[in-house]
Amino acid sequence: MAAFPPIPPLPQVPAGLPLQGVPPPPVPTTNPPTLVDVTNAYDYTRRLEAARIAAKLARGNPGPTPLEMAESLMYQKAIMELIGPAGMPPWFQQWNITQFLPLRQDVTDLTRDVTDLRREFANFRGQTFNARRATGHQMAFETLNFINGDDPTMQPHNLPRLQNNDALRALTAAELTAYLTGYGLSAQGNPIVRSERLATHIGYRPVP
Repeated sequence: MAAFPPIPPLPQVPAGLPLQGVPPPPVPTTNPPTLVDVTNAYDYTRRLEAARIAAKLARGNPGPTPLEMAESLMYQKAIMELIGPAGMPPWFQQWNITQFLPLRQDVTDLTRDVTDLRREFANFRGQTFNARRATGHQMAFETLNFINGDDPTMQPHNLPRLQNNDALRALTAAELTAYLTGYGLSAQGNPIVRSERLATHIGYRPVP
């Protein structure tokens, strides 16, 4: 007789926002979880949404972040998938089809947007710091990640670190192309134009 596949582990319970009156949902006591756990996960998402609206009305009070909202929806999704459609009552099956499933792509898009925003903020921060570090000899330039989130100095790229303007000038044509491509920049032009394009992107501003 074929063995049944193992039951996936329970998802991690969100931390909640106790200071804003949104405690975390109760930890499921069984695996697979029960309909009570589905209701708890659904209720947690609704309370988190209420806290978000209240924070907007309060003008300035911190509310749930987009990432926290996405995490609540992903937790709810994980609980529901552990039970399966057959274990849901008719009203919840209908809600799942008409309300939750259309949100799945939105949650995926939101999570990706948050990741992109974090990367863009980190790069903006690095560009700002690099612009203040002159040639990078007294204080090395910060490394900016590629648009896919990779560190250009690590596997699989293994490019030289652009710690100062000398390192920038020492890049080979292939390394320069790899940097420009990784940052989503055009690799066209003569070596000087290409090098200046990369320098501008990382925040290096040559002194005339």
